[in-house]
Amino acid sequence: VSTYATGLTTIGGMSEDRDGVLWIGGGNGIARFANGRAVAITTTANGLPGERVRSVIADARGAVWAGTGAGILRLDRSEFDAVEANPRHRVRSVLYDETDGLLGMPSGLASPSASLATDGKLWFITEGGATVVDPASLSPARRAPRVRVEAVRAAGTTFDPAVAFRLAPRPERVDIDYTALTFLSPQS
Repeated sequence: VSTYATGLTTIGGMSEDRDGVLWIGGGNGIARFANGRAVAITTTANGLPGERVRSVIADARGAVWAGTGAGILRLDRSEFDAVEANPRHRVRSVLYDETDGLLGMPSGLASPSASLATDGKLWFITEGGATVVDPASLSPARRAPRVRVEAVRAAGTTFDPAVAFRLAPRPERVDIDYTALTFLSPQS
C-alpha cells in the first residue's frame, strides 16, 4: 500500500480489524483498504478535523477511531462508503480533546500507538501517557448546541433578535452576536 494508492500524503499509523480491513492514518486523513480498493477521507476534500493522523483503529461497534493532532476522533465506518460514492462528501465525526478530559494529544512515539483490548476498550498513547476510551460508555454522537442570537447590527443600528425587524436591502455589513452553550466542560 503506497501513499499514492491511499490518497494520503504520508502514512502515520496502520491497523487491521477483525474483518481483514486495513485502516491507514496519514498526514492528511484516514484511508480504508479492503478488497484491493482504497478509500480516503481527508481534511481538505471531506472536512476531517485534525491533521497528522498518528494512529487509527476500528472498534467492535462499527466506528473508526483516530489519534490526531487535534485529539481523538470517532467516525462511523459508513462515512467511508459515503465518500466512496461521493468523493466530496463532508464527513460527520466527533472529536474528543482536552475539554473532554484528554490528557495531551495523541502521540506517534510508540508503535502501535493505539490498540483494541479484548474488553472492547481502546488504548491510545498520548503526550500525557496512556488514555483509555470505552466506546460502550460514550453516546454515539453529540448534538450540536442550540445557537442563541444575542444581537444583530447593520447600518449603525442594533436590532433585538427577540423582536421582528427588517434590514435595508444589501447592507454593506451585518454583524451577528451569538453563543452556543454546551455545559460539557468549564472550557467549552
